[in-house]
Amino acid sequence: MLGPTLISIFILLFIIFLARNNAIMPCGIKKAFIFTAITILTIVVSDQIGVSVEGTGGVTAYLLCYFGNTMSKMLSPLPPVVFNYYSEKDFFVKKKKLLIPIALYEVLCLINLRYPLIFGVHSEHTVYYREFLLPVVTLVSAYSFVVFLYGQVRRNYDLDKYDMSYLSIVYSLMFFGTAVQMLFPSIMILWCCVSLATLMYYMFIQDLDFRTDVVTGMKNRNVFKLRMHQVEKERNIILVSFDLNDLKKVNDKLGHAVGDEYLRASAKTIQKQLKPFGRLYRIGGDEFCLLSINSNKYFLQKKLDELVKRSKCDSEYGEYGFSMAFGAAERRPGEELLECLKRADKRMYDNKAWQKSQICMNYTNAV
Repeated sequence: MLGPTLISIFILLFIIFLARNNAIMPCGIKKAFIFTAITILTIVVSDQIGVSVEGTGGVTAYLLCYFGNTMSKMLSPLPPVVFNYYSEKDFFVKKKKLLIPIALYEVLCLINLRYPLIFGVHSEHTVYYREFLLPVVTLVSAYSFVVFLYGQVRRNYDLDKYDMSYLSIVYSLMFFGTAVQMLFPSIMILWCCVSLATLMYYMFIQDLDFRTDVVTGMKNRNVFKLRMHQVEKERNIILVSFDLNDLKKVNDKLGHAVGDEYLRASAKTIQKQLKPFGRLYRIGGDEFCLLSINSNKYFLQKKLDELVKRSKCDSEYGEYGFSMAFGAAERRPGEELLECLKRADKRMYDNKAWQKSQICMNYTNAV
């Protein structure tokens, strides 16, 4: 079936074009998509070579059929491995043992050249036939995909329900292609589904970059506004506005690179302490907002009181001082969320002004 093959080739070349011309995406992720697409492209072309010469007879057709099928089988588990390698190069340095099953499988494919254990080709009429170890191809490819998922989980993407729903569609597409290929071998849509899933994953990562603050790794203002619209009908909502103190001083004294690290450490400290209560968004330069739904306001207030008393960021994010002002507002019956946010902002600025007055008072008393 040449149709799915041509569609796959077009999709994969499109991915390579997009990744090569993407000036925003991190270099490692760009290379991951480019070389993964090249690997899948090689599999698709090899598979098509093997299929196109079947039944034609002759030594050349026999060799091409064996070559095409061997290449496609050997490379089948490798796209997820290639992606993990380029997106996080130290992954397999630390987790070398994860590659053992794949390495053993590659050896099995080489043995298959001499002793048909996975597949064979009748030399007389160039007819491909399956052997008893053919299911190993699917099993090892599935294992490779699980390793890929493990590698991506380690990247700690900040995902919401929309992200999880989108990814479930991407992964389901690959499982669908695999299932159809196993149940109906003549319907060769597996790599077409994998190619389409790879394109969808590229679009997901790109969209995630646009929706993520590059300094703190948190969702940005655009996502916050979208989420505010999505939960407009919710009743039990608490908004907490935060403003980090001393960011300008750190930038002026130590430079913007250190200022970014201070900003990240402070934001991560807030997020870690308040994670059970909701999601933290970066909505401005040094301003953040917590959107909390159906939380216990007394426990939340207790956590906020503990947080404002801290003098240092959590040590896992660096040795930085910690100082912030906050203002919380619980949504009133019939109140629009924007009005609730304005109340939270006002209380935050009142809290910031009070903190400054205390500093001035302490200085005056000391003098």
